[in-house]
Amino acid sequence: MAVNPEIMGPEVAPDQCRDVNGWLMPWNDIWKLEWDHVRAGYAGKRINDEAHGVTACPWHHRGDGWRVDSKAHRQILRDYLARLYPAQWAGVL
Repeated sequence: MAVNPEIMGPEVAPDQCRDVNGWLMPWNDIWKLEWDHVRAGYAGKRINDEAHGVTACPWHHRGDGWRVDSKAHRQILRDYLARLYPAQWAGVL
């Protein structure tokens, strides 16, 4: 998610994905990815379905640098999911 320019555009992460220990992750280590809930707002309900979540490497999910949970990046993820799942996000944004 974080390093995909088709989703994040100019906000794409400047560094490669890393695991929980900070080691670079090969592109095919998908088992290390983490699920990140994307709520409709700050206090929105946490919904466990593909329309309300994305996967990110541990480094970009909860690391010290570029994170998917920053305010600006959250809105990009909401917009992305709303385009993919318009029925589930209708009236929310």
